[in-house]
Parts: sequence; structure tokens; C-alpha cells
Amino acid sequence: MIIFLDPIYYHSNRGIGVVTRNIERQLQCTCVGPSLLKKETANMILNCGILYLIWEQIILPLILRKLRPEYFFATGGTGPYFIPSKIKQILWVHDVLFLEETQVNRRGYSARQKLGHVYRKFIFRKCINNSFKIVAISHFTLSRLKKKMKIDKPLTVIQNYVEPPDRLPKLETKEDICVIFTSYAINKGASFVNQALALNSAVKDQLKIVVLGIDAPLNIRSHNVKFHKNLSNSELSQVMGKARFCVIPSNYEGFGLPIAEAVFHNCIPISSDIPVFKELNPHFSEINLDEPMSLWNAISKYLANPDTYQYLDNTRSKFLKFNETFNRKIIKILE
Repeated sequence: MIIFLDPIYYHSNRGIGVVTRNIERQLQCTCVGPSLLKKETANMILNCGILYLIWEQIILPLILRKLRPEYFFATGGTGPYFIPSKIKQILWVHDVLFLEETQVNRRGYSARQKLGHVYRKFIFRKCINNSFKIVAISHFTLSRLKKKMKIDKPLTVIQNYVEPPDRLPKLETKEDICVIFTSYAINKGASFVNQALALNSAVKDQLKIVVLGIDAPLNIRSHNVKFHKNLSNSELSQVMGKARFCVIPSNYEGFGLPIAEAVFHNCIPISSDIPVFKELNPHFSEINLDEPMSLWNAISKYLANPDTYQYLDNTRSKFLKFNETFNRKIIKILE
């Protein structure tokens, strides 16, 4: 059995890359595709709209026609418009916001993101028709698919796998550190973070704040706030191992992986109130992106709530269960 994994997703540092590599790890069979591109080339294609279009609609179909794999995992949520009929495409749907016109217009996306929405909306129906099976990464995604589109293909939900660290950091070693992921907070989320940091708040002043993914804005100069544009995986794990809170103020999220990373490092994962987070992180989806003070109000609430760490344990147990079902369902989906 030969399986094709798209190299531009396999080499990605985003959640989409984590999932694609986990598929290979779990299947333990011959996976072609990853070796076709170097990581630098794959990331360049993924981050350039016209190169991405050329790759997915021209080069990728030619490769599939030549290699003739039995299965093609389209983990990016789209695929070639034309695909050889004997290849079984498994479409991984992780974001259906492009089906929600009001969401796209209301949430303040960039021109590049809006172009991506247009492309996916154009190609998506054909991708559905081309697919052998369809995987949604949340029940929210599945329900929106059923509501917006009439689909006669097998549909299943497979929440994503995240490798836990070797040991869970102990609560008594935690410091009053708050890690904020702006790399997951496209546009409006990043703006929300800047506005929240500019506010006067007693709880903000008692925390050490580490902001990941952006350079320090000119208007934020504080002794207890540090900015890191890039951290290695080991550096990130070290910071999160010490942190008490992890904030994910995302308005554009498919996989929910940062929440899993937080709970596996024993961090309280305070996230925005978008539907996917409400499903995956119901106890801690408190942030309203229209109200920057909601960040500090949420942290104050969980510092005072005696049930906070029970909620954290419950959320971690949920993601450990996701890991178990991921392994089982990946094998079953090929049947």
C-alpha cells in the first residue's frame, strides 16, 4: 500500500504539518511525497498564493499521475481539481470559515486570507466530489459541512494528535508567567493582544508576560513583558513548562493544537470564544476579541476559582482521549 502525503504540508511548522506527520507515524507504511521538496522550498510555496495554486492545480496532479499511490491524504483542506480516478483521496477539513461569508467580513481578515477563502470556496465542491472519504477535525466543522453542503461521502470526526512531553510539569514549579500565542492570533487577535497589553490591570502587573510570534510594538514598553518573534520547540517547551497561563486569542483556528500543547505542559489554556475552541476547551474559552479587558478578567477569574485545576485536568484527559482515538481512526479510515 502506497500513500501520498503532500510535502508542502508535511514540512509545515503549523498545525497542519503536525497532523500530516502524525498520519505517517501512525500508518507505518510507505509514504511518498515528503522527500520531493526540501523544507525551505515547501514553506515558500505554502506562503505564496500563486506558487501554492500552481503547485496544487498543476504540479501535484502530474506527480500523482506518475506515482499512482493508492491513497492521497489531502490534509490541507483542498486538493487538485482533476485527480486520477483510481487514487482514493481522503480530504481533511479543518476550517470551514470560507463557507461563512459573514465571518470572513466581520472578523477582519487580510487580503491574502480573503483570497484564500475565495480559492477554497471555488475548489471545495470539486474536492468533495473527488474524495473517497472526508475527515472533519471537530464536530463543529462536521455540523457546518452538513448544513452548508449536501455530501454523500463518508464523513468522520478525527480530533488531532499531539505528542505529550516526557513528563508533566508539576504545579508547584510553576511561576506567574503568562504565555500569549500571537502566532495563532491572525490580524484581529494580534491587535487584541496589543490593546490588552496597553490597558491598566492589577493582574497584568503581577504577571511575567511572554508574547510569542511578533516583534515588540513601539507603544508597549514594560519591564514585565517580553516579546519573541521565534522560539525553537525546545525553547517553547521550556517556557511553557514554567508558565501558569497560556493565552490563545485566535480568531482563525482549525486544529486547536495550541490548547493541547498548553494542557500537556500543565498550563491553564485561556482561549478566544470561537466555536472550535468552545468545543475543545469549554472551561476556558473566555476571551471576547472585541473586549481586550476580557483577557485580564479571565485570568483573575481562574486565579480565584478553586475548581480551575480540576478543569485543567478534565481538559487534559480529553486531549489524551483524542490521541487514542486518532491512532485507531487513522487505521480504520483506510478500510
